[in-house]
Amino acid sequence: MTKEEIKATARNEENILTFSIYSKAFDKEMLQRIYIPTLNWQTGEQEQDLNKIVTNYVTDCINNFLELDKSKFIDKLKDEIYKIFEIVIEATSYAQVPDELIKKHGNTEANRIFFNGMTKDSVFSTCNFYEAYYTQDSGPELRFSVFVNIDWESEHGLRLFFENGHLVNIE
Repeated sequence: MTKEEIKATARNEENILTFSIYSKAFDKEMLQRIYIPTLNWQTGEQEQDLNKIVTNYVTDCINNFLELDKSKFIDKLKDEIYKIFEIVIEATSYAQVPDELIKKHGNTEANRIFFNGMTKDSVFSTCNFYEAYYTQDSGPELRFSVFVNIDWESEHGLRLFFENGHLVNIE
């Protein structure tokens, strides 16, 4: 995707430049959000010049997102999400999990049953990858984040951090 294509497609929505593109890696149309720098914190004035918002760096990051090769990170991603799932379901009591299920199986197992978390594949299947986020970093690494909605952590979700096309962290 060229810098000009991004500028022509993106719209300022709530002080974030947004557009949608199809991701082969996540097999879906995903929202793309580009940070708009604040020029004056006292007045809240933000950058209006698209050339300073859609930089060469941001363009390279977006293209790096488009070129993501799922085979290079999918196994690690499934493993890490499953580890997080295991920690969260043990530490959390969910109001929506039926009391009968908790009485019968205990809190952790009831959570696993309720949220379809029997395997790492079943946990992964509940993830909704919905947005990529870019800032005007200086590089040289190409960095961006992907946000994930999940039922078992609906308050925070997950944020995947990519660098040069590699998954480097999950929060």
